[in-house]
Amino acid sequence: MDRNQATGLFLISALLLVYLFFFSPKVAPEKNKAQAPTTATTTKPAGPAPALAPRPSSTRPLARRAASSSKTPS
Repeated sequence: MDRNQATGLFLISALLLVYLFFFSPKVAPEKNKAQAPTTATTTKPAGPAPALAPRPSSTRPLARRAASSSKTPS
C-alpha cells in the first residue's frame, strides 16, 4: 500500500465517521425514572380482527377480453 492509498483510505474513513456522528439518530434522555408512576395501567382487550373482504377474481376480466376478441366481426 503506497502513501496515496493510505491517505485516501484515511480520508474516506474520517468522512464516514463524521457523517455517522452528525447524522445518527438522537436518543431522548429519560426524565426522572425514579419518579415514574408505578401504577399498572390496564388496556381494554381488543375485539376480534375485522374480516378481510374477498379478493375479486383476477381472471374474470381476462376471460371477458378473450371471449370478446375471439368473436369474428361480421
